[in-house]
Amino acid sequence: MTELSMANRVWNRACELVGRPGPQSGDTELSAMLLAHNITMNGGVLHCVEALSAEELDSALHGYRYFGLNDAAQIIEEARSVPPEDAVEAEGRLDAAYAAAVPTDSLLAATFEAHLRRHPEAYGPVES
Repeated sequence: MTELSMANRVWNRACELVGRPGPQSGDTELSAMLLAHNITMNGGVLHCVEALSAEELDSALHGYRYFGLNDAAQIIEEARSVPPEDAVEAEGRLDAAYAAAVPTDSLLAATFEAHLRRHPEAYGPVES
């Protein structure tokens, strides 16, 4: 059986946290961002804004920015201000913009892995 890399173990821990704080700041930011990303991929940007609490959304936006994914954060921030009567028109535009900002999950993984290499102290220890 192949042993998981440190990056994979940190990523998996963040997924298990489901938006909750982790042992270090990097874990918390990754967990918050992944919660929002997963909801966005399942139901769209507007669904993410509706499904998350204000605190969860603030944490997610901070997470995107922590990893330098400012365009994705800006799109979600914009979705927060869409009035219900404009939701149908805005939905496709926001989802397309998010897909351009985060075209694949691999972008999130690569961004996280680069951060982990530069700032390993930002993440809690993982069992090998």
